[in-house]
Amino acid sequence: FVLENANYGLYFLENVGIYDVAYLEFGGRLDRSTASGSNTKPLLLPKVGFTYNLSDHSFYQEAHISNWISNIRIRANYGEATNFATPFAQDRTFELSSFLGVPAFSFANPGNDDLISETVQTFEFGIDLGFFKNRLNLSGTRYVANTIDALFTPVAAPSRGSLNQLRNIGKVENKGWE
Repeated sequence: FVLENANYGLYFLENVGIYDVAYLEFGGRLDRSTASGSNTKPLLLPKVGFTYNLSDHSFYQEAHISNWISNIRIRANYGEATNFATPFAQDRTFELSSFLGVPAFSFANPGNDDLISETVQTFEFGIDLGFFKNRLNLSGTRYVANTIDALFTPVAAPSRGSLNQLRNIGKVENKGWE
């Protein structure tokens, strides 16, 4: 009897330039993990991004302001990522313990056939500025990341007679500035 844990994925990415000033990037991943339950499907994790370089236009390069602000880039991105569940958390397991000096089996992990990987959906936008022929650079980004189907281990009722089980029960929001 052999147990194994494997993660499978397919990745694609395309980057398209528009007049050498704007760039569109899109792609994604198709992920599947054996740590997910048997009732689950592979996850499609898309990504898309856009970058616009105002300072690459000839009208900007010819203007006097380009001597002070040499680079202006605006960007926005959306993407999804995943965190796989702990290996074998979806499997039902037993443990051997002693009861009145006699070996006895009890449930260890109750298993969860519906367990899936948590997904993090992130949106960010920002600006990059270069000053004095890019000798001084500043960058600012605002991001919002939402984790759906977050993996948590709630405490099981003692009357169940089993240990705590990893489950998809939460949502987490993370946002900030960089």
